[in-house]
Amino acid sequence: MSAPSPSIDIPGILAGHLGLAGIQQILKGRRARNALRSLLEEMLPGVALGPCRLTRSKYKPDRYLTAYYNAHYCEPGKEMDGRYQVRPVEVNWIREGAQVARPDKADQATMQSEAQKHGLVTPFRSLFTDAPEWDMAVQVSPLDPDFPQLVRLSDPRFVQTMLASLDVNGHDGTAVQNFFPSAVRAVSTMRYRPGQRHVLRYEFFEDTSDPVYAKLYNSPSKAARSLNVANRVNRYLVERASPINGARPLAYIPSEGVILYPKVPGLPLSRLLRYSRSGTARLLQMTGQAIRLLHQGPPELAEGLDQKTFSGEVKATLQASEHLAALHPKGLKSIAAILDLARKLYERLDPEPFTFTHSDFKSDHLMVAPTSLTLIDYDTCALADPALDVGKFLADLDWWHVIYNQGGVQEAQAHFLTGYGQDTPKDRIERARLFELLILLKITVRRVPLFSPHWEELTNRLILQASAILKDRLAFHAYPYPEQNALEQALL
Repeated sequence: MSAPSPSIDIPGILAGHLGLAGIQQILKGRRARNALRSLLEEMLPGVALGPCRLTRSKYKPDRYLTAYYNAHYCEPGKEMDGRYQVRPVEVNWIREGAQVARPDKADQATMQSEAQKHGLVTPFRSLFTDAPEWDMAVQVSPLDPDFPQLVRLSDPRFVQTMLASLDVNGHDGTAVQNFFPSAVRAVSTMRYRPGQRHVLRYEFFEDTSDPVYAKLYNSPSKAARSLNVANRVNRYLVERASPINGARPLAYIPSEGVILYPKVPGLPLSRLLRYSRSGTARLLQMTGQAIRLLHQGPPELAEGLDQKTFSGEVKATLQASEHLAALHPKGLKSIAAILDLARKLYERLDPEPFTFTHSDFKSDHLMVAPTSLTLIDYDTCALADPALDVGKFLADLDWWHVIYNQGGVQEAQAHFLTGYGQDTPKDRIERARLFELLILLKITVRRVPLFSPHWEELTNRLILQASAILKDRLAFHAYPYPEQNALEQALL
């Protein structure tokens, strides 16, 4: 398929020669957007293509740029309704010669044939295409050869058959038959990340039936591990009368590599942080109590989990920051200097035995309802320093207070730490503060959208916040001045 010939230097942009302006030229520029629309319009003959909303992007210098869109369209005869349908789309710009795994077109064609049998290609002519002159490749949900079950699990008829005879886990852990009383009305894509992860939402015809969420895995061992951890955590929280609940899996279907979850009531805690401080104080204290309870759990709670270390998180953060080498070299220099000093200071503190950790303990993973607070997502649980979870949540609070442009972050953190316990070992809190600045930097390089007009401003603001946390800890521990002076010289 064809798209307008580029008048911009795609290879040079992917190599990083044009910096942030070049990346934003691809993500936001009129010519690049028109080229993508032309491809999608050819894939959607006779269909009115509406907005293509950019939701996420990722850049690896000299290798590739990936962007995710929600493409809105109206099928023929339905334009007057004004109601768009939506398909998630992945777009990759890959530099010629780059050592990047690309989807095999034969595998894509095979999966597309299955999608046609399930009626999931229409109104698209094809679910994948490319524009070599733009170094651009496009694929559309539910296409992903790394998750061959995605097509079947996106078909309401197949899902209905799969659910019909399924026994699910009741609230007391016993099997419940005929849990799904009505036919599947619709399947919606909640997350489409080819090669990484997929989440689907199943809705039913019966109005009283809550939706069910399907989380897909391309590794049986990962699925089984996540299921086992979720069940262990839930049992433990119930036994210990925890102030929060855990999201209990309904069922695991090994043949399809999918875990089903019920709808968790409420809104993410992150949304509530924007409003009343007094309204969130109790929730933050409950959150602290709950994670402390998990850290006090028996060794069996962490059975079979991988280990995470501070040095490993430093390495992961530097890897996640590599795009700054092309987009913001001074920012990368600051991050490297902060992480180096944080690692040295962490090694001077007294260690503790590793415990169970959620390892992605953030306000997006806490659902707040009028009578409940529920913890979700157990895919990254690990055996680690308990300070990791504490620091992660402190960093998450830093993030949201910056994004919402509001004060009170220290007050919010104090509520959380009060809930965690006044008897917490002092060195654990000190290590948590170092995890806080480390994870704040990781959050910065991963969450600040490359297509934001305020990307550099937000990135600088968060880097400086991480450096302020480090300076405070260095002063508290009377760290050698020459090291602090080196940090000052490396900062923005």
